[in-house]
Amino acid sequence: MLSLILRKQKKTALKELKSNKDIVIKPADKGGAIVILDKQFYEAEGFRQLTNPKYYREITAPLEGHTLPELTISYTGYTINE
Repeated sequence: MLSLILRKQKKTALKELKSNKDIVIKPADKGGAIVILDKQFYEAEGFRQLTNPKYYREITAPLEGHTLPELTISYTGYTINE
């Protein structure tokens, strides 16, 4: 009987967490764990990383005309070792 009560409580707790719009629930990068983060922190950290000029730069124009020919050349030269 205690097992049934605990399962019901876990289910209720998970529903409450899932419906909370102030948090973000994501799988951890490593270890298979689940991480619960404050939504404002999560968004601020994402913005901080994306605005780091060491890793990212703003694209001011579409790249399709420049990138597609390069991808086609790379793909054409690619061979699969069987």
